[in-house]
Amino acid sequence: GEIPGSEHEAVGFATSYGDGVYPFTINDEEVFELGVDAGMIGFVPVEYEPNPRLKGMVTKVSFSRMTTVRWKNGNFSWWNDGECLVTTDD
Repeated sequence: GEIPGSEHEAVGFATSYGDGVYPFTINDEEVFELGVDAGMIGFVPVEYEPNPRLKGMVTKVSFSRMTTVRWKNGNFSWWNDGECLVTTDD
């Protein structure tokens, strides 16, 4: 859908258990924990810059090329110079 106040669009997916902290891994190595609010993880174009007041609430991961994000049972995966995974179903 459209991002309010912007010409950009975004897509969001539900996590398995809503809000929480979920592991972000690349090639099976945990890189950081991803905090989730509103029970969703969203993807926006790289050109979109969030409101500066929200900087501490946003984790920005840039893709090096066009990427297909897969979602199944609350788990997200994609290829970005390595296999990326966010697991939200324990």
